[in-house]
Amino acid sequence: MPMHDLSLGGLWQRALNCAPWVMQAVAIISFGLALCSRPVVLALLVVMLGVHTFTAAWLCWFLWPHRVVSCGGSGHTARSHESEDAAPGVSIIKPLSGTNDTLLENLESCFELAYPRFELLFCVHGPDDEAVPVVQQLMARHPKVDAQLLFGNADELEGASPKVRNVAKGYEHAKYDVIWSMDAKIRTCAADAHAMVAKLLQHPSVGLVHQLPWARAGVDTSGTLERMFFAGSHARSYCLINGIGLPCTNGMSIMCKRSSWNAIGGCKALATTVAEDSLIGILMQSKGYSCAMAAVPCVQNPPPVPIRSIIERRARWYQLRVFEMDGGRWVAPFELWLEHAALLCLVAAYLRSISATLACAALCATIDTWYARRIDVATRARLGASKLGIFTILTYPALWLLNLLLPFAVMCKGLSSATIVWNCNGTLKPMHPRPYSEKPVETGVCNVLHWAGQRQCCQAPKA
Repeated sequence: MPMHDLSLGGLWQRALNCAPWVMQAVAIISFGLALCSRPVVLALLVVMLGVHTFTAAWLCWFLWPHRVVSCGGSGHTARSHESEDAAPGVSIIKPLSGTNDTLLENLESCFELAYPRFELLFCVHGPDDEAVPVVQQLMARHPKVDAQLLFGNADELEGASPKVRNVAKGYEHAKYDVIWSMDAKIRTCAADAHAMVAKLLQHPSVGLVHQLPWARAGVDTSGTLERMFFAGSHARSYCLINGIGLPCTNGMSIMCKRSSWNAIGGCKALATTVAEDSLIGILMQSKGYSCAMAAVPCVQNPPPVPIRSIIERRARWYQLRVFEMDGGRWVAPFELWLEHAALLCLVAAYLRSISATLACAALCATIDTWYARRIDVATRARLGASKLGIFTILTYPALWLLNLLLPFAVMCKGLSSATIVWNCNGTLKPMHPRPYSEKPVETGVCNVLHWAGQRQCCQAPKA
């Protein structure tokens, strides 16, 4: 948009571009004023407690029919009444970039899947990638597993996220009608495969299945913070949005049918955005498909990282919501104020009592612990040593408080720039997001406007 464009449309577009910063200022001022009004404080408390109750109910609903399968078992993990001929084949696509201390363990979990028919497609940008020797080692260790190592940058998808460009080769070479894209940091098991296939095939209208993200158990600081985050604010927002019927999908683990994937335009349909996982759900729903959540969460098994890396990754997610999604610029700035930190501040201001604040903190910590326990039961995967030693007992409250304060650092980092920096195998790639409504999908798929859960279709522009 030209800087000298003073038309009504040009001014409105400038206002939209400034919305993330403006709405964040409005959120801060609004909640600051709320602290001075006892009736408003009470109303907000009721709303937040209602949200906690609603999301807890949806969490139980999504994870209730979990399959009683033990991860890491043998052929016993497969359903006794499911024959090899009846089980659909699954093409598992693993986009890789670089290596770390847990990559070998995570990739080997795919080779050891107790599922009747599957193929593994490992996608890297080039043969010099550090992940290549790891894959080759596993392929030599498991020669009977159908596995391929694919290279390619998908130059025709210029502008897409590095992940989309990486997995494009996998979709081209997939030989089965069920396609499962899974991040390198996911440690999977038979429970994941069976639960996702069962959910995908339960009704013809289901076009995509995703999983609730979770994190491995451990005693390191980063692992504890990640579990607190994914059992707290992330699980609540994820279950809340999916519970009310809006498309909310994450790209850590996604399974779809070839027919539904082709219907939305494949990888080319995602070349217009760096938030491809969110756009997949929106496009699926726009084509008449539903997005279902599997009853088994996906377990992340990343290596320990510094807190700075955690802030940078969450800041990138925050940037995607406020700069890439049409509705995110209006909603995301208010998210962190509706979490535990806001609840504690509001209770302290309303009751003017330290004991009441401590009691509320204990209640919030209990809720988070319940979420973590409920998700752990559904995963049936105990990764790492979850030891309750004296060090853990002393540091857990401090880490829980730190987890409440991290969103403020994430907000500041995310709003410091509208440019998203993507770390691809040590190479920093700046991405400049644009809202969905400004980017037509040139694949015969209708342009989708994601604002307040509404969709609008228009003719795709001619080439």
